[in-house]
Amino acid sequence: MTKSEEILFDFDQDNLCIYLSDHAKDVFGDQTGKHIFDVFAEYPEVLEQFNRVINGREQAEFDVGNRQRWNIQGIFDDDDKLFQGVVVEVTFLEPETPEEPLPTLLPSTWVVEVADRELHISAAFARTFGLPSTRISFDVLNETFPEEVKELTQAAMHLLDGTHEFFFKEIKLTDARGNTRWLSVRGQPSSREKGSIPRINGSVEDITQKLLELRQKQEQDSKLLRVQKMEAIGELVGGIAHDFNNILSSIIGYTELAMMEAAESQQNPKLMTYLTEVFQGSKRARELVSKMQTFSRADQVRPENLDLMQEVKEIVKMLRASLPSSIEIRIDIEESLPEIFIDKTFLQQIIMNACINARDAMQETGTIFIRGHNRQVSRDHCSSCHELFAGEYVELSIEDTGSGIPSAIADRIFEPYVSGKASGSGMGLAMVHGIMHRQGGHIKVDTIPGDGTEFRFFFKPSEHAETSLESPNTSIVMDADNAARHILVIDDEVSLVYYLRELLHKRGYQVSVASDSHEAWDMFSAAPDKFDLVVTDQTMPGLSGVQLAAKMLTLREDLPIILCTGYSDVVEEGNISQYGIKGFMSKPIDSRQLLRSIQSLLAGG
Repeated sequence: MTKSEEILFDFDQDNLCIYLSDHAKDVFGDQTGKHIFDVFAEYPEVLEQFNRVINGREQAEFDVGNRQRWNIQGIFDDDDKLFQGVVVEVTFLEPETPEEPLPTLLPSTWVVEVADRELHISAAFARTFGLPSTRISFDVLNETFPEEVKELTQAAMHLLDGTHEFFFKEIKLTDARGNTRWLSVRGQPSSREKGSIPRINGSVEDITQKLLELRQKQEQDSKLLRVQKMEAIGELVGGIAHDFNNILSSIIGYTELAMMEAAESQQNPKLMTYLTEVFQGSKRARELVSKMQTFSRADQVRPENLDLMQEVKEIVKMLRASLPSSIEIRIDIEESLPEIFIDKTFLQQIIMNACINARDAMQETGTIFIRGHNRQVSRDHCSSCHELFAGEYVELSIEDTGSGIPSAIADRIFEPYVSGKASGSGMGLAMVHGIMHRQGGHIKVDTIPGDGTEFRFFFKPSEHAETSLESPNTSIVMDADNAARHILVIDDEVSLVYYLRELLHKRGYQVSVASDSHEAWDMFSAAPDKFDLVVTDQTMPGLSGVQLAAKMLTLREDLPIILCTGYSDVVEEGNISQYGIKGFMSKPIDSRQLLRSIQSLLAGG
């Protein structure tokens, strides 16, 4: 900031103004002989500092907004008695960019004397807009604000002829410093008795800052809504990709089997040509689904180690534009928390969504509590994926003092398009669900209708988040020992189960199949040592692949399990080891990769 012309005041021992510099008179008017409380009535912080100087024998320097720097200094004798008075120096500052909010003009009243064709306004209003005095003729007003005066004159005429009892207008004016200000103007006649000369009374309020805050809030909400829509579309695409991958697995698998049979018989050369075309088309479809998954799984994100305390502070600072000042935010983050491994944008979306929901639930007033703790979970149930989870987590809780979640939707809030708000999209928590489980995390929700809601987000510490398993790169070898190996295959897609049984039979393996996870558990629990390896789908009715694997590993800790999935928010190749699973296959299943993985795991790889 750089200084511009200074303003000087000098007050005597009775706090009466005895001197003003010329620039002080230009800005504040001639205040000679007036008491300091009258001179600075619109600056309560100045009066507070003035008393501090008088009582404490000290100097005060402080800023008012971003445009004025005030310095107040008393002149004392050797006995610390005020013998001359107080000097007030005001330095106008030229703001750096970006500018801080424009100081708001205090609300004031106005009067129109119709007979005199004059507008009576406050001194502060006159100074702010560069008007020569507090009594302004209509001619001066028309020259200064022609368009705005025309609009207000029309409204005033409706009052005088009795068409309206009052008027309310929002107008835009440029002040003396070139700043645009929005004003809320209200007016009503003070008398319409027959024969009386009418007068119009009114008030004017500077709403510039309110409109700016509203616009910032709308932009923030719009940005959040766009993110939520994109995430919801991603979830939808992911679900479609899962179904397509199951279908393609069967098409590609049976086509490969048919090509094997055609190659062995060599009776119909055209059949191999036709099957090859089917196989190539299926491969193109697989590539298309892979591109869909790239979008839905956000594979282009960049996870990193993040300090929760630092990130929360930054996000809350950004959120302030979307929250009214009547909502308090209290932060209590435990020191020395482990870092979490997550994309920074994802963490912002989680916290912003929870805080925006809290704001809406509290209806403009209340408190948001944000807490962070290291948590050892022995056994708990996720409110989002409904699975049990345990282990070491970094817990982030966001609690509000709002109305709570209606009991009718409390169990469905993570479903797309379910919302407790009339204007809500119902996509925000579906997005949060996808983010949390993609990172291997979980969510707990505690709510009491009418008494607030707490969301608890459980993140894996970063040292547990970068686990990966590389696929073995061995060739398919026909082994005579395959006949002694028994493989259990589970998938709720019956055609896919039969394809895998046929594929593995052709490689000499013994194969048992199940199209129901509970049926598979019954088969396995009856004879756990009968099976050498399990190939299971992840998304199935009843038990998921991860849940089924957990039960099987309680009976056979060394059991090799390969998990197959077309799309999952819960498990991916990077986190399978935490579930005790040794192999991972993306659908559509590549038969060569599957056979290599089976061969490697059975060999102890």
